[in-house]
Amino acid sequence: MAPPDGQRLSGRDIDKARVNDGYFIRFCSSQIAEVPHTLREELAVKSIVRFYEYMRRLLFLLFLLTSSYGFSEECKSPDVKGGLGKIIKDLPVSDVTVIAYKSFSPRIQWLGLYWEGPVSGALIAYDCAGRFLSGVTTGGIQTLKFFYGPKALQPTVAVEEISTGTGYYRVGYTIYTIQNNNIRKVWEHTRHESVSVIPSEDAHVDDFEIIPSGSPPNDFGTRLRVEGVRKVFPVGNNRSFDFRIEKLATKFYCWNKTSITYKQCK
Repeated sequence: MAPPDGQRLSGRDIDKARVNDGYFIRFCSSQIAEVPHTLREELAVKSIVRFYEYMRRLLFLLFLLTSSYGFSEECKSPDVKGGLGKIIKDLPVSDVTVIAYKSFSPRIQWLGLYWEGPVSGALIAYDCAGRFLSGVTTGGIQTLKFFYGPKALQPTVAVEEISTGTGYYRVGYTIYTIQNNNIRKVWEHTRHESVSVIPSEDAHVDDFEIIPSGSPPNDFGTRLRVEGVRKVFPVGNNRSFDFRIEKLATKFYCWNKTSITYKQCK
């Protein structure tokens, strides 16, 4: 199933995608309210929603006035179909989900794509004028977020991408940057992996948490700690319900400015 937080475009008409103005205005104030049961509750909910909408607009304005990354002009919508055609031979026939993010320094429009049959995707970068810069094929991208790491990495995004196969499902976490108008993979690690390929062997499900040394939520700093847990499902009729939990070894990754990546360290 395609991720719910993107824009769905038909496979025959994926020429344009609506790009939002950045991660800091993705907040939806209407999500704070449940369905009101009385007129008084309804009025109270509307007042709260209006207040948060006002504060959101105010904070956005202050950001533009005080930050050197802000810009007033709107970027031109990119040609998604044309950009995708530059990096893959055959365009997908299924619906394509497009997740958009706009970075500010420099002004880059990032598009994360997801489609099925089989699950695949792409990460494409455009300039503010809508011109294609670079693109790479990926798994099916389900999230595309701002990543703030060492200065040499900017501008950078982190994506969660899905890969599937017979008895296999994986969600990968990958950091990308753009240098000299080329997208470059900086670091990757598994976020979730489920393996049950061979019936005569134990199946397992791994889950990992990536913990940065910087300040949350977006400053990843120069050191990453990765902790993992494995569920092991023994061979047998009840292996869907009978499992044991094993803690995986904690690993550390340190920023290496020479190779511009995070390398495993102690």
